[in-house]
Amino acid sequence: MTFTAVLVVLFAAFAACAIIGLSVWLLVLFGVLTGLHSLAWLTERTSAWRLPAETETSLELR
Repeated sequence: MTFTAVLVVLFAAFAACAIIGLSVWLLVLFGVLTGLHSLAWLTERTSAWRLPAETETSLELR
């Protein structure tokens, strides 16, 4: 193999590793953001400091 062919093979291997690595990091980032969103939603839904839901009886008392 010539020196140029070796460089091309090394560059192709580097590019493949970079693409795979970036894809993995994007999946991890998406998973973390989804998890944080789910945790925020769950915290908001189970918070004791939420305002009470408006019901028909509370609307009639006004």
